[in-house]
Amino acid sequence: MQIVKKEKIKLSDFIVFVKNNIKIVKEDFCLYCENSDEPLSQDTWCYVDEYPTGDDNGNDVFSDFVVNNDLELLYYGEQFTDVINNVLMQEDEPDIYIIIEALNYYMENDDFLDFDK
Repeated sequence: MQIVKKEKIKLSDFIVFVKNNIKIVKEDFCLYCENSDEPLSQDTWCYVDEYPTGDDNGNDVFSDFVVNNDLELLYYGEQFTDVINNVLMQEDEPDIYIIIEALNYYMENDDFLDFDK
């Protein structure tokens, strides 16, 4: 399933979309926001766009859309879907708050959150 890029979307809506399409969603996207230092919440506004490319020095080169809108990289698509998939493997019907908790945990620890059963 193709994700619409360069579109403003509420994080909770995007999580639901990815969660409901986890088996077919393509990971060829990145998630951007205006302030990536803030913890994620269901009301966080995000933008979906392309992966950055690299320059000769190994630096990320972001699209004109990302630069012109002063956006910051929040999540690579593969990481984002991996975190959601990890939650789905541990919890039968996780609510949005559990997934956001797992996304925040991954951002802070570079590791998946382990939910005790």
